[in-house]
Amino acid sequence: RLVTVGVADTEAPVRVLTLRLLPLCFEAELARASVLRTLLFALNDEDLDVRIAAVALVAKVAPHNPAVVMPILRRVLLQLVTDIGHFGASRQLDGSVRVLGGLLSVAAPLMAPYTRAVLDVLRPKLDDPDPAVAAAVLRTAGALVDVGGVQSADDVRALCPPLLAALSDPLCVHKSSAALGLL
Repeated sequence: RLVTVGVADTEAPVRVLTLRLLPLCFEAELARASVLRTLLFALNDEDLDVRIAAVALVAKVAPHNPAVVMPILRRVLLQLVTDIGHFGASRQLDGSVRVLGGLLSVAAPLMAPYTRAVLDVLRPKLDDPDPAVAAAVLRTAGALVDVGGVQSADDVRALCPPLLAALSDPLCVHKSSAALGLL
């Protein structure tokens, strides 16, 4: 009931807080299929912070019920990769990249098989003209590197030019700090 009420609340801060506090003591209960179906609504929420909190929560309960959670996470990953590949609007692209970064950071072992596809989608977005988007892509690429997504010399060569450009941009501190994090 608490999950249903928390996900359906009209205020985004309440939804975020509910999703962030639930895993403290209810992880096994949250792994039930009926509860996970309710959490699907939060994965598609209009508020970016709610989506990030929902991804983190679903990834945390994955060890308790992987048969239900893995298809959900794969669907979310596919949706995010598709969105990143096709979005032109910076705000939507930034949101999808941030959710993807959150997914990679909390569900790293589960996402390892998909790192090549994610890197292929992120690579063209590294040079985005919007500094916020470029910084988010660099941070997500850093999370991808932590998962093990950069496995060949060609991957490193592809990441170097945008990484060096971001480091040498004195006007955008966010981009530079994200590039340092990627290194």
